[in-house]
Amino acid sequence: MLKQPELEMIDNMRLHQQWLASLGKAGRQLRLEEVDLSGVDLYQARLSEAILPGVKLDGAHLSEADLYSANLASASMTGADLAGANLAKANLDYASLVNAILRNAKAFRTSFMHVDMHGADMAGADLRHAHFEDVNLEHAILRGANLEGASLRNVRVFGADFHGVKGIGSMHVEAIQVGEENASARLGGDEFRKWLAATGQVSRA
Repeated sequence: MLKQPELEMIDNMRLHQQWLASLGKAGRQLRLEEVDLSGVDLYQARLSEAILPGVKLDGAHLSEADLYSANLASASMTGADLAGANLAKANLDYASLVNAILRNAKAFRTSFMHVDMHGADMAGADLRHAHFEDVNLEHAILRGANLEGASLRNVRVFGADFHGVKGIGSMHVEAIQVGEENASARLGGDEFRKWLAATGQVSRA
């Protein structure tokens, strides 16, 4: 049996589809704040431009969902499945994506500020021009991801997998912590790229 928040979500999604299809002339933009939708099945849901700050989506099934330009600030998506989801230009500031699955997700120009992404799987994700600031990427998987033009500032990457990452040369990098939490060494720009090459995760070319 569906919980009340899930029923409310379904009703609001119908109105949201009308709002999207009519370019705002009919229906109503989806707005839900701090609602518990843990474990909800939103496979291929059309949620572009939805306003969902503080929503709890732990363990939710959001694979291939359209979250283009959605507001997910402070949302909790621990262990959520976002494989293949469209997160382009979405706001994920202050969100929790611990152990979330973002394989092959589209996160072009997505904002990740003050986000905990410990153990997140972003293999093959499109992270071009994404903004990462004050982010925990420890033990995250970025294998084969595209980071062309991405900005990384004050990011912890201890144990992260960068094998085969694309766009390393065009990344804007500052204060990357490659050691364990209490380690003081922070690398920027060419130093970080040299470190990646030295660890065998990317080509020296």
